[in-house]
Amino acid sequence: MSVKFHVFVVAITILSQLPTSCYGLRSGSSLNVENKNDILISPNGLFTAGFHQVGENAYGFAVWFSEQVATTGSRTVVWMANRDELVNGKHSKLSLVEDGNLVLLDAGRRVIWSTNTKSTSSLVQLQLNNTVTWDQVILAKLLSSELGHKLVEEYSHNRKRSL
Repeated sequence: MSVKFHVFVVAITILSQLPTSCYGLRSGSSLNVENKNDILISPNGLFTAGFHQVGENAYGFAVWFSEQVATTGSRTVVWMANRDELVNGKHSKLSLVEDGNLVLLDAGRRVIWSTNTKSTSSLVQLQLNNTVTWDQVILAKLLSSELGHKLVEEYSHNRKRSL
């Protein structure tokens, strides 16, 4: 009996160390910006999705390559839902609503981004897929290179100047 209890405690401890929403998000559940473990991982481990910090107290819901860039330790983001309207680092969340709509809410519970989808199924689940197009791979590799960093910096500088 004692051995079974120890195995149970070890199993709970190990499971509690795993990300909250590792492989899927069920209807009625959310990923919260405050919990760094609230992420989705594709079945093959190539992609991770979650809240990506862009600035001080500024986050976007993004998909990135799970492996970090070796030279900088940074993420290579391949997609971001709300790049033009970032959310607060407290109380913002991505929710899979019961009707199948995926909604990003800011701290004031205002909808920042949504898939605007509806499902009649009672078994709605969000899962991050393994798929990626070659264009995305090439673009991600370019952006993670030194040349890519220079292009992004120049684009950002020119954009700020034109505003």
